[in-house]
Amino acid sequence: EESDQTPMPLKERTTLRKHFDKKISFYKLQEKEKWDHWPRKTPDILKVLSDRKDKNYKRRENQRHRRIEKEARKALDEGSVVVLVDVGEDIPLEAIAVLNKGLGFVPTPKVDTEEARLDMRLTINRIVTASTRSLNSSPTTSCEDLSTLDLEQTAPTGLPPQLSRKYYGRKPPSEDQSINEITNTMAADLDQQLIRGPKTNLQPKNLNKMESRGLKWLERMIKHEKLAIVAADKGGAVLLVDPAMLKRRTQEKLDNPLLYKPGRNGHSALIPLL
Repeated sequence: EESDQTPMPLKERTTLRKHFDKKISFYKLQEKEKWDHWPRKTPDILKVLSDRKDKNYKRRENQRHRRIEKEARKALDEGSVVVLVDVGEDIPLEAIAVLNKGLGFVPTPKVDTEEARLDMRLTINRIVTASTRSLNSSPTTSCEDLSTLDLEQTAPTGLPPQLSRKYYGRKPPSEDQSINEITNTMAADLDQQLIRGPKTNLQPKNLNKMESRGLKWLERMIKHEKLAIVAADKGGAVLLVDPAMLKRRTQEKLDNPLLYKPGRNGHSALIPLL
């Protein structure tokens, strides 16, 4: 078979040959004169780069530590954080720095993907259950009657709501095709958000590594009832106090008849006196 392509003219072939010959000559010349002097990534050079990276990391860590130490000591000197309890060990300065942010400070929440998917499964089961009961109800059933139906009990156990537990299994689809399309779209949107979240929608953390360590220390001390965190009545300072002392002071105020009085009809609830 004859080819439809016409051969390249001799003049164009000669021009292309000269062009690429010049490029090859240029690269060979660079290999001899310039590239040969470039440092190769030998193990020694890689070790130097690694040491330099570690040195920069340590420098940033030291700067962060000095900044947190300065903020913590300033909070203690100004009285914005007052320690009134002995926990048996030195209170970390990073914990003081976290308390200096105020009791209204909220760390960046972590998204639990498994919990989010289980919540979506539970929501879809509730929607399917409500749709099924709506389709199977009698024509005389009103919307108010459907609103009183228990949607927490998504599994067909027949138990009362107080004894039933949440059912996270996948329920059969609804007979209403529009309901199925809505639930499928909800689940697909959630999956897309969870996939893109760690890359694009992830909020920056408002606590660094040292402050997170201080927050965990505070949580551990509170869990073991070694300290309690309260706000001062005047000034808004953050106080670290003994939990036993706090309970005792609270009980003394409740027992004071000038501050509280028993509820009516012998109720145990106390009514504050204004």
